[in-house]
Amino acid sequence: MIDESELKELVHTPGISNQNRLLLCLAVAPVGPRKEGTLRSMVVNTGVINASKLNIAEYLARARTAGLARKLPVGWELTKPGAERVTGLVKRDTVGEAPAEPIKRLREHLKLIKKDETRAFVEEAVQCAERKLFRSAVVLSWIGAVAVLHDYVIANKLAEFNAEALARFPKWKAATTGDELAAMTEANVLLVLQAISVIGKNVREELEACLKYRNACGHPTSLKIVETRVVAHVETLMANVFENY
Repeated sequence: MIDESELKELVHTPGISNQNRLLLCLAVAPVGPRKEGTLRSMVVNTGVINASKLNIAEYLARARTAGLARKLPVGWELTKPGAERVTGLVKRDTVGEAPAEPIKRLREHLKLIKKDETRAFVEEAVQCAERKLFRSAVVLSWIGAVAVLHDYVIANKLAEFNAEALARFPKWKAATTGDELAAMTEANVLLVLQAISVIGKNVREELEACLKYRNACGHPTSLKIVETRVVAHVETLMANVFENY
């Protein structure tokens, strides 16, 4: 999809994330599965500062969670959404098209997110919106929001969550990790979070609307994805989840 000379320019695009750098590396011709060590060498050879210290496995795991890459026995490769992300990165760098004003405002929210890891994850969603990869922006931002809520429960409300979950769902097995919390549907998680006063009723209703939109965007349908709706989705998650937990 791109050659090595293009890679050297693209990985130095202002504001580009390390995850996107790795996706670009996976798109270098000839395209095929690549090992983590190979990807590290490719980033190092482009002159990225501190590339030798990058946590390659973590960034790739995030890409897999977002549906942008998959791990095969012979290495990592792009998925279709990952290839679309790369196309957007290349197009943005070539055309230099500025994002719309509503999307620019999303970056203002990033400054309010305290945790570096959370802010970096949300920035991925903002970058998707900037590059008009709207479905990816919707799905990625929701995945991140759910992960943040799970982390908050594990750290602060685990006993209360399990007690309320068991009262509502007799077959519930007490969770101790985020993976175990993921056994509960996201809609039910929101109900339990409201019941134990982590979120209020109005917030739950807003998040349920975000979940519904995420589900609509996460599958091939005839739904037309509108930029302003995507911005509203991401803004809602930022204001009610990412900036608070």
